Amino acid sequence: MTEPIRFYSVSAEHGELSNFAPYPIRIRKKLWPTSEHYFQAQKFADARDQEAIRTANTPMLAATMDAIASASCGATGRARRSG
Repeated sequence: MTEPIRFYSVSAEHGELSNFAPYPIRIRKKLWPTSEHYFQAQKFADARDQEAIRTANTPMLAATMDAIASASCGATGRARRSG
């Protein structure tokens, strides 16, 4: 049986496959620093929230911004979130 490929850390083997890997992606004419930035931003319907996450300095900050918004906004934050 083939061993699974694990890519949980950018610095580990196969790290280039991680959402946190420093490879920008272009979607709908916008450049996203990492796929993690894009993934986290899509949790929000408001374009301002998406832009704040898109321009976060690191993918970890982008992920943290989503968690902070979820925790601090409660029901209001969930209402603003898409999906």
